[in-house]
Amino acid sequence: MRWRVLLEVTEADGVTVMHEISAGSRPAPGTSAATIGLTLAEGKSTLAGLQQHLVRFQAKAFCRERRLCEGCDGRRPMKDRRTRRLTTLFGTILVDAPRFAPCRCGIASRRMISPVTELMPDRGTPEYERVLAKMGALLPYARAIALLAEFLPVENAPAIETARRRTLKVGARLEHGSLKTKPPAIPPVSEKLSPG
Repeated sequence: MRWRVLLEVTEADGVTVMHEISAGSRPAPGTSAATIGLTLAEGKSTLAGLQQHLVRFQAKAFCRERRLCEGCDGRRPMKDRRTRRLTTLFGTILVDAPRFAPCRCGIASRRMISPVTELMPDRGTPEYERVLAKMGALLPYARAIALLAEFLPVENAPAIETARRRTLKVGARLEHGSLKTKPPAIPPVSEKLSPG
């Protein structure tokens, strides 16, 4: 038996692109418990491939949208191209990160823009940071990182200090958010009952 996992992406203009994410085979005769389904390595590889293609497609589409000037609908001039490493729960992805100079019309914005930086300013997805913070809150940081790398396609695990810093940052953000949403406490009113 042979199998393939394909990703089909249809862009806004209707163009469909297909990529093979992973493929494999199993011996037809003699199926056993060890050969049923995906192995952990195959599952991690499939998730990493799927995430890599999706993130690249989404980043490319976002950059295309941001290149258009809001004032004149013209295309902003290209300043330069770089690559950025974005950390997600299902792998670290290198994406093309163009930077655009201000539009020549000068109406909408007179500053250079970097769409990938706007999209992911911390170079990591909020979901990755939330899971890392949750694991870091439940386990020692080194064990949390090892456990994430065991079950998820995280090939470049963060340093222990990075995990600690991200855990504290997420905790501070959650604490700050909870303080904003709490209504002010109403002091209790003490009433003295007068004897009758």
